[in-house]
Amino acid sequence: MTLHASRMEKFIFSCPTTDLLVQLWLNDNEEEGRRENRYEPISCPACVRLHFLNRKSGKLLGHDCDAPVNRS
Repeated sequence: MTLHASRMEKFIFSCPTTDLLVQLWLNDNEEEGRRENRYEPISCPACVRLHFLNRKSGKLLGHDCDAPVNRS
């Protein structure tokens, strides 16, 4: 049995619906590559809706604010 360690990446963003700060841990999929125009659906625990995150730029699709998501 081989164990594969998966890395997790932390994202903190302001939910555009509730204006609450939300922290998510997402699998760090290096092999998929991070393109500038690729957005991934993420489920927001604050509003229970889908938001679309660009992991390369750290921005939410359609978010009014140009500030990137915090990856602390």
